[in-house]
Amino acid sequence: KTAGAGGLPDAMSSMIAKPLVLAAVCAVSLLIACGGPELPAEEQIRNLNSDAESAVEAKDVGTLKDFVSDDYTDERGYDKNALIRLAQLYLLRHKAVYVYTLTKSLVIIDESNAAAEILAALAGQPISSVDQLFDLRADLMQFEVGYEREGDEWRVRSLKWRHAAVDDFL
Repeated sequence: KTAGAGGLPDAMSSMIAKPLVLAAVCAVSLLIACGGPELPAEEQIRNLNSDAESAVEAKDVGTLKDFVSDDYTDERGYDKNALIRLAQLYLLRHKAVYVYTLTKSLVIIDESNAAAEILAALAGQPISSVDQLFDLRADLMQFEVGYEREGDEWRVRSLKWRHAAVDDFL
């Protein structure tokens, strides 16, 4: 077996890359508080959604990296560098990536911590509504995202994920 990203066998790397890049997409979708300190935390996180989707669609890995905490960990034991390597691998393997996200819940725990449940669909063509998911081949994922405020910015600190179904988006 040949080694892929992070020294993992290619098959395992490919299997892990998709959920991790989707996790990164969701994380990016809800991370940086670009509106400044005068906006409520929830609004800061929500305002970033379209900017984050644009970064993923542009395959801007440098921007994605900035959205993840240096202290990032997930249930599989991956750190920030492993997550970014796998996200990069996923983006390189796909000619085009379009993102559609749906935030099921967003809770501000305190002034430094937040959590969200996010559904994400990634496809090779634009997704403008949930209705398209019935006829479109897309990677569908559900994420539980933990956020931490670092200075004036929100960053992804942790992720849990599973595959989702179209019905989850309804």
